[in-house]
Amino acid sequence: MTETAEKFEIPSQFREFAEMGIEQARKISQDFILAMSDTAETAEKKASNLRANSLEVNRQAFDYMEESAKASFELADALINTRDLRTAFGLQTDYMQARMQRLGEVALQMNETMTATNRD
Repeated sequence: MTETAEKFEIPSQFREFAEMGIEQARKISQDFILAMSDTAETAEKKASNLRANSLEVNRQAFDYMEESAKASFELADALINTRDLRTAFGLQTDYMQARMQRLGEVALQMNETMTATNRD
């Protein structure tokens, strides 16, 4: 029985076929790992861009709120010192037009910032 075990040999064609299979599996495994690494890197970059752009949108929103609060107090001060209704209505009209125009500008900036996230 030991003679049979000592004489056991895999035919060269089978050995070559097995070696080719192992090499192909190794290559596929390496390619898969590389693809996973690239995917993870892309996801991290997208997440980083999203985080940065979200922070920028938040900053823009808070800046607008601060600017609006300041404009509201300036309007209140001006209305307190107004002596006639026509001037008061004019101040309010100017205030609302300026606020709406600025809101449109800020909304456009926010949109551009978030659109850049999708492009990156």
